[in-house]
Amino acid sequence: MTNTGKKSKANPVKIDYPKTNEAVSFDHYAVRISAAQDEQVEISLDGGAWAPCFNSSGYWWFHLNGLAAGTHKLAARMKVSGGTSFAMRKFEVKKPE
Repeated sequence: MTNTGKKSKANPVKIDYPKTNEAVSFDHYAVRISAAQDEQVEISLDGGAWAPCFNSSGYWWFHLNGLAAGTHKLAARMKVSGGTSFAMRKFEVKKPE
């Protein structure tokens, strides 16, 4: 099983956006994930339930809406031969002004 949040050619799933420790919008943010187009990609926010991403324009996407301000952890997973590949990312949600 692959379990990494680092950039690696060996890891077939990668969270492109948000970048590590990036500050994102409070009301909406589109997560972008690079992974094989013929597999299913799911994400989990802050250790919650896994939710399916959708495939469009060569990437996997998930829309985050109405997040609480503060630091959050995002995990992405995709089943690969011999197990599951994971990518992890921490990011910050800006307080609304």
